[in-house]
Amino acid sequence: MRKSFVEVLRSPGRRRRLRLAEVSAKEEFVDIGVLKEVEGTLAFPLVRGIPRFVQESNYADSFEKQWRLFREEQVDSQSGLSLSHDRFYEVTGWKPSDLRNKWVLDAGCGAGRFAEVALDAGAHVVAVDMSGSVDVCYELLHERYPDRLHLVQADLLQLPFAPQSFDCVYCIGVLQHTPDPPEALRKVADRVKPGGKLAVWIYEFRANTFFGVYAWKYSLRPITKRMGYRFNLVFSFLLALSLWPLWYPLSFLGRIGKFFLFFLPVAARAYVGFGRHPGRQFRCVWLDTFDMYSPAYDSPQPAERIRKILDECGIKQVQRNAPGAFSGIRPPHLG
Repeated sequence: MRKSFVEVLRSPGRRRRLRLAEVSAKEEFVDIGVLKEVEGTLAFPLVRGIPRFVQESNYADSFEKQWRLFREEQVDSQSGLSLSHDRFYEVTGWKPSDLRNKWVLDAGCGAGRFAEVALDAGAHVVAVDMSGSVDVCYELLHERYPDRLHLVQADLLQLPFAPQSFDCVYCIGVLQHTPDPPEALRKVADRVKPGGKLAVWIYEFRANTFFGVYAWKYSLRPITKRMGYRFNLVFSFLLALSLWPLWYPLSFLGRIGKFFLFFLPVAARAYVGFGRHPGRQFRCVWLDTFDMYSPAYDSPQPAERIRKILDECGIKQVQRNAPGAFSGIRPPHLG
């Protein structure tokens, strides 16, 4: 962590300023130390240059293991593809010029698939995750973006930043995996500056939520979410492997393939047209199938609720860019 980054941070919940203590490094980058409240008693460790505002073990543990195993599947610079780039701009509705030289909050960064896209656009990215996947993100991206990537391990429900402190905020595929998605959305939206932009993507509760692949998912999850990481890893692997003769040929059939893939208990629909990379395609389907069945929380939200919360948080001009994808702005202060 750069010493100057401490000015951006606040103690979670209390919003008190922090200072660096017990730091031996003389350089601008601090690897190990302690962050203490300027006026208060709370202290937080700084490990591997990353401020840690959560307990070492928490409900997001499975995501750390997930991104350590599948660290290359969704990060474009590792896969050689543009899946995350295309997904990012589809969900946000933004352009690279919207991010250049802006301070951007990545709320739920995982291995850094979308942080990389924002960094490539020239943004200063503060990438936050509750799990230890922040360490994976560090390993993949820090060397290339040492001056513009800032990593923080923290809970979306207790973000360690002042309100309205970022030019752009995005949260893609994370809110539904928190214990309280509406409250997490409020906390994320609260960090957008006047004149700033917000984009979120969340599992949307729709008419088809309990049909096809979703019926499989929400029928099996009461069991699988309690079975632990190893069980779900093997379970999702065997599902993807046993159904390979069905989903792999269907991935060459465009919309027709997507229609039939909807009824299988594996997450293969996103990879239609991906068949020229069979090995990588299999790992992506395995990853997304694991992601379907293993998280501790998975709570789809109706579009009307999302819109209402965003309006209550002062986010206006809300657009629905795709199912579950909403973007808007916080109007600038006048006068």
